[in-house]
Amino acid sequence: MIEKLSRHILQYLLHSGVIADTNDEKEYYQYGIEITVSSILNIVLILGIGLITWNVFESLIFLLLFIPIRQFTGGFHASTYFKCNLSFCILFSSVLILYHFTKGFLNTYLSILITFICVLLITAECPIENKNKPIPEERKKFHKIMAALLSTIYGIVGIVLTAISNKYGALILYTLAAVAMLIIAAMLQDRRCKYAKHKEKC
Repeated sequence: MIEKLSRHILQYLLHSGVIADTNDEKEYYQYGIEITVSSILNIVLILGIGLITWNVFESLIFLLLFIPIRQFTGGFHASTYFKCNLSFCILFSSVLILYHFTKGFLNTYLSILITFICVLLITAECPIENKNKPIPEERKKFHKIMAALLSTIYGIVGIVLTAISNKYGALILYTLAAVAMLIIAAMLQDRRCKYAKHKEKC
């Protein structure tokens, strides 16, 4: 569906003269439009879940936290747009369920532990590249610094809010944990791919 919609958008842009009609760049524009449409759909779906479950403010917080740090950390990417949208919805739903059922049990010590583990993982492993979205070598250090900085800020804010019994501290920390989980998922995915390639050579 996303590919078909993106093709229609591309054809409209080509016919209207917004972008040049060159065969060499069509594939590049097509991919860019697909990513944009998928990203917009992800946002709409998360806001939709928030609206249906009466968690609109929580969905906004999640998006405002998740999107910026994800740009720098990288992480797991699904093989199709449908799987990407589905996994993003499942991820947010899991954060929401965890948030509602455990926010009363989260204390300062657990908050510090979650922050320590997440920041350590993000600092050590990020940025994680996607084969379709490589990071220029000269920008990798910047991505690593920003990922470490944002994760640390999220963690500190989450700890402080939890310490003063503000429920949104848990949401911030669980969103940070969700980012860390996607990093672990990407690492496992990479190992599976390397193992599969090794088996083919044997």
